[in-house]
Amino acid sequence: MQKEKRKLPWLKGSAFNFAWLETPREIYRCERSNTPEGWKFLISTKKKTYMHVDSVPYLKEELDEAIYQWIEEYETTRYR
Repeated sequence: MQKEKRKLPWLKGSAFNFAWLETPREIYRCERSNTPEGWKFLISTKKKTYMHVDSVPYLKEELDEAIYQWIEEYETTRYR
């Protein structure tokens, strides 16, 4: 049985797309950008602007899951 892919609620912007992801601990602003190498993302919070800039290119279909995974790993290590 295949795991259902998690999707972010992307908004439209001129050069970037934005989405907000709320967890019990934090509200994250996610930004994605389509580059010649592939899709890349940035993560910010209300306290930290660009707390994570991911330089790994992803396929568009992989991007949302990569963002969810990064946030889960960040919260696991930050809030032990």
